[in-house]
Amino acid sequence: MQHLLSVCLIDRFGYEIDFQLLLNIFSSQKDVIQNNAVFNVELTSFLKYVLWETLAGFLLGLLVTQCFIWIPSLNLWLVGENMYLRLFTGLLLDTDKRKNVDLVLVDVVSETKEATVIYSGILEKFDISPDKNELTYITISAARRRDLRKNSQVTEVAGSGIKITSYDNDSGDMIVIPGKYFTIPGSKISNVNVTYIDVQTVTDAAGNVTTTLVPVG
Repeated sequence: MQHLLSVCLIDRFGYEIDFQLLLNIFSSQKDVIQNNAVFNVELTSFLKYVLWETLAGFLLGLLVTQCFIWIPSLNLWLVGENMYLRLFTGLLLDTDKRKNVDLVLVDVVSETKEATVIYSGILEKFDISPDKNELTYITISAARRRDLRKNSQVTEVAGSGIKITSYDNDSGDMIVIPGKYFTIPGSKISNVNVTYIDVQTVTDAAGNVTTTLVPVG
C-alpha cells in the first residue's frame, strides 16, 4: 500500500519511474549503462526513493504501534482466538482494570517423569507456536521452585479402584532459583496460573515509602 501510494504521488506530480532500467538492473542484463551521466541521475533518484520509503515505513510503523497502545482493544484483531496471548496480555480483563496492571505473576506447573514442580515468578517474556495454540516457552524473573512430590496425597474412590493424586497448596519447600531470568520450555508446561498485580506506592508524612502488591481481578 505504501509503494502504491508513492507511485501514484510520483505520477500525480508529473514524474515517472524507469521500470525498464530497474528491470534490467535487477535481472543483471548487459549494457544497462548506455549513458553514465543519465544513469547517475536515475540512480540518485532511485536511492532517494528507497531512503524515503524506508523512513516513511519506519514512521508509519511507529504510528501503528502507538495506535495499538492507545487503543488496546485493537490487539484483539491480531490475537484472534489465541488464549495464551489473551491471558498474558490482560485482554481478558475489563479495560479499566487492565490499565492498573503493573506486573503479571505466573505459577507454572511442570511435569516430568521424576516430579511435578511449580515454578513461580514475574512474567518477562513468552512465545507462541505459530501453527498451534501452544506455548513455546515462558521466561520469568524472581523465580521460585516448589517440588510437590514430598506431600502428595493419594486417595482412592470407594469401590472404583481409581486413585486420585492431589497436593496441598502449602506443600513442598519454596526454593529460590539463582539467576535473573529462568526459562521453561513449552513442552514441559502442563498448566499456567496467572495473577495480575497492581503495584501501589504510598509515601507517608515522614517520607517512608510503602509498596503494596494488590491483585487485579
